[in-house]
Amino acid sequence: MIFHHEGTKFHDSYRNIVVKNDDSFMHYEVTEKALASFKFENRCLARLYIMRNWSGIHFAFALSMNALTPCRSDNICLGPARAALLLPPVRSGPVPAVVIMNSSVGVVGIREWYYGRFLAAHGLAACVVDSFTSRGIRETMTNQSRIRDVDMEQDAYNAFDLLAADPRIDPCRIALLGVSKGGLITLHTALTVRRAWMSRPAHDFAARVAIVPPAHMQHRDARTDGRPMLVLLGGRDNYTGSDQARDYARRIGDAGNAGVHVRTYSDAHHGWEKTGAPVFLPDVENYSSMDCRIEDEGTLTSSLWSGAWTMEEFFSRRQRFCSRGAHVGGGTVPFKEQVCREILEFFQAALPAVKNYPTHNRRDKHERNRKG
Repeated sequence: MIFHHEGTKFHDSYRNIVVKNDDSFMHYEVTEKALASFKFENRCLARLYIMRNWSGIHFAFALSMNALTPCRSDNICLGPARAALLLPPVRSGPVPAVVIMNSSVGVVGIREWYYGRFLAAHGLAACVVDSFTSRGIRETMTNQSRIRDVDMEQDAYNAFDLLAADPRIDPCRIALLGVSKGGLITLHTALTVRRAWMSRPAHDFAARVAIVPPAHMQHRDARTDGRPMLVLLGGRDNYTGSDQARDYARRIGDAGNAGVHVRTYSDAHHGWEKTGAPVFLPDVENYSSMDCRIEDEGTLTSSLWSGAWTMEEFFSRRQRFCSRGAHVGGGTVPFKEQVCREILEFFQAALPAVKNYPTHNRRDKHERNRKG
């Protein structure tokens, strides 16, 4: 992949796209079918918007014409992390918002941006948090000790606090969504003991969605803040597994949270946002066969070892319990759309004022203006 300055070509092995900066950061969802339809010599010109204020260079593809629903994006500094806030194109007063935490891969278009764009197109602001880039982390799939859970939790809380102070956002309707490692962070933010560690108030996030979260390390005290929670799992997930997460959700429910809902997609693999046949990744750390408890002071206990270990001690000895390799992907576009609809329905129930907002693209607006 080669990048040149504005007015030249952005080239990869599939297409040439004219590069253009734009401070408005208007984003559109771009499908492969739409990209294949580009005729670069005529009016259907592709535009690439470069978000320069984000730590590193993150690319958000957009269509200047014949595109889907646009949404405004603001870049945000969250201390050591970075984020982008996608606002719905149609707003009337403060809107609900969803903080989206990245997976072990980091922020990618097929996952965090995909969910963010969908939610923004349906009336919810989406704050996509990147906990990795500004910390110099590319991925944690091959080494989960590269970032501490508490650091990502703090990123989530920083995002909440920033959104709660934003007059465009309804502070009582801010939810949290995370995938895989981000799903674990989502569960962590609900737990009473961890909330005490972070000196959080009684309530902040109004609802949570955890997608394929690892649950090999479960807190012994499973009490939570009681807010609604949706856990989405893959029946064929051999990366983080699904049995442990179902057990954790049951324990959370038994500890007093009546709003825990679990949905298992029997044929889904881990990372179903990646479409096409599942791919085997030989080098990823796989903890799905182990089980331990996190005690209230943060140490780890298990039948696999004697005594209590700190997290640092565990990671220094993890090769005794960690295998390598897992399958990811296997999703389809209809399945991803189904998951998004179910997430939206959950938020509509958990955040009662969330409506199924109509979406409008630029062509619709142009036609209304022309007729007017």
